[in-house]
Amino acid sequence: MRHFALALYLLSLTGLVALAQSGGVRPKRLVSGTAKPPKWTAAERGAFFENAADQLGPEPVASATSPVNSGTSDTQSESPAAGGFAWSKLIAADNLESEVKSLAKLLDAAVKSPNEFKGGGFKTSRREFTNLAAMFGIIAEYDGDVRWRKQGAALREAFGRAGKNCKVGTDATYAEAQRRAEELAELIRGTNAPMEAGTAENNWSETADRAPLMERLEIARTERLKPWTAAKNDFTAHREEIIHEAALVAALSEIIKHPGYDFAEDEGYRQYVKNLQTAAIEATAAAQQNDFPATQAAISALGQSCDQCHGDYR
Repeated sequence: MRHFALALYLLSLTGLVALAQSGGVRPKRLVSGTAKPPKWTAAERGAFFENAADQLGPEPVASATSPVNSGTSDTQSESPAAGGFAWSKLIAADNLESEVKSLAKLLDAAVKSPNEFKGGGFKTSRREFTNLAAMFGIIAEYDGDVRWRKQGAALREAFGRAGKNCKVGTDATYAEAQRRAEELAELIRGTNAPMEAGTAENNWSETADRAPLMERLEIARTERLKPWTAAKNDFTAHREEIIHEAALVAALSEIIKHPGYDFAEDEGYRQYVKNLQTAAIEATAAAQQNDFPATQAAISALGQSCDQCHGDYR
């Protein structure tokens, strides 16, 4: 294109020179025949390059990765995950990973010995395995980069089964719980334990029982968020943990309103859960902005939603 434009320019300049040589009188248009080539003086030839291509260099080649050729733009968003829900708006990938690691530590203590397990560790194991199933269920559907996504569905089902089996403390359930705890430890260390592939479909009410999820929500509210926002000093000391717990509440709130759970079709219950989730989202944002009064107010609203719901539903 640059060479073509230069040729047009040279032709037009030739016409101007010819016009100047004729004393300003435009020559008559030739009806037929071929015009004689112009005669150039040395001064006129000096205005041009002998070879324009040598001066301009080769024409630029369009990049194979340019927006014109690729059909993409820098602002093109990542395609949504298979679950179709934007989990990243409720909980960050780092929070999911840190929660998994935290639950792994609790499981280590619960399955330390058969006596520990049968003496009450099976109850802790049931709660932590169920919440692990929930975490890996989210990870499998997560709409962003997150650790363990490829194994998410398989881990969701494996820990979900372990959680259901740990309703009782027997030798068989202890053996399974210990094996799953060891597999989880290996996973965190970076070793992928062999597991059967999980199914693409996830039925939340079958994956994670409601009662253990509600226990985790109550721990977040009464043992952590409430005391950590009682005073400014507490808030300052636990701000990052508040962000984690509030985001976790927001994510678990999304799960417990799925069809199949108790009261999930009841309008009053769904409104309580919506209020709980809204307060958790507001608490997360306020804590991220280091806004103590707003965080405290949001946690207070979160607690009110729980109390009101417990008054009507159990």
